[in-house]
Amino acid sequence: MIAVSWLNSLTFYRDDIVPLLLSKVEKNIDTDCWEWLEDIKARYPAVWTHGGMVNAHRLAFVMFNRKLAPGEVVRHICDNRRCINPLHLLAGSQADNVKDMVKRGRLVSKLAPEQVKEIRQQRARKEPALALATRFGVSASTIYNIEHRKSWKHL
Repeated sequence: MIAVSWLNSLTFYRDDIVPLLLSKVEKNIDTDCWEWLEDIKARYPAVWTHGGMVNAHRLAFVMFNRKLAPGEVVRHICDNRRCINPLHLLAGSQADNVKDMVKRGRLVSKLAPEQVKEIRQQRARKEPALALATRFGVSASTIYNIEHRKSWKHL
């Protein structure tokens, strides 16, 4: 991922970057989204500018709204990953982003929050990870990630 300091420094190039961004979008009159027209090679539209590749929505946020603090992500309130409308973009933490996904039904998991809590309790009692994985229908690495809070951090 691009360093926030590098991304924030691009505000000096605002007069070059804003026309570039706007040339690659079409405004949807129904949703007010500024939708990226080019093919998306990765998960989000990206643009190469001033020596680095950056996600277009992050770039639009910095160009039109404000600089990002370290650790901040840019969230879509419209739930449209092609959108770079600065009014549809909101800064927050990764935990905020996950909460948005859960609330909008985009985060699909085999496990319920209660099961995750139970897995942590069972691991604290030395229940073997492989046995828990079999019982809950997930991999042993999933059990490990839950136990060590690499996943389900918000619980």
